Amino acid sequence: MPLTVQEIETYHRDGLVIPSGYRIPESVLARINARYQKLLDDNRDNPDFSPDFILGPHLDAGGSYGVKGDPEWLEFAGIREILDMIEQLIGPDFILWGMTIFGKPARIGKATPWHQDGDYYPIEPLETLKDWI
Repeated sequence: MPLTVQEIETYHRDGLVIPSGYRIPESVLARINARYQKLLDDNRDNPDFSPDFILGPHLDAGGSYGVKGDPEWLEFAGIREILDMIEQLIGPDFILWGMTIFGKPARIGKATPWHQDGDYYPIEPLETLKDWI
């Protein structure tokens, strides 16, 4: 589902857009949830692991904080409809350079207030887009 002209204008004006015409299929959301539960189970004995903030869940060789990840997470980063919307916003020349899971369990999840991460990114020029599922 492509973004509308108004949604593209909203992104360029406000730096944020929530697509009105696309929803991730329930079957994909169920697979994401199952992978998340597996990630929790696989890292249960890791004292540095936090389900609220997981860097590199797609790295199976021990990513940040010793997280034992799973390359299957890359499948979710390649959802064609989402990539098409990203292309509408920033063009066809883009890469995935990181993946983070912010665990947000109902009623107990850690808050992530509005902020800008640009100062922390090792990218020149600083032209990035975050895709939150």
